[in-house]
Amino acid sequence: LQAGEAAQRVYANDQACDLLNRGIAIIKLLPSTSQRDRQAVSLYATLATSLRVIKGWTSAEMYETVNRAWQLSEKLNDSNQHFRLINSCLITISFEAIWTRPAN
Repeated sequence: LQAGEAAQRVYANDQACDLLNRGIAIIKLLPSTSQRDRQAVSLYATLATSLRVIKGWTSAEMYETVNRAWQLSEKLNDSNQHFRLINSCLITISFEAIWTRPAN
């Protein structure tokens, strides 16, 4: 998480995604605990920031990442993460609705 955040601070979003995805892969190997889920929410939420820059609001990967972070924050009943994620969720859903709406 710290390495991914450091990469984001210097606008190295591709590297941030790599580092954060590596962290997510490692954390998935750990037993399911609330501590692991808290770490995972932070990793996914931070990853969403870099994905937004690299791939845009409408990418499937952005949607999946935000959705996974939201699911974990729901499981944890973590209102701080909910607040952090709600903006990303609303914008992602809004963009998806706009781009998938049939043309007149």
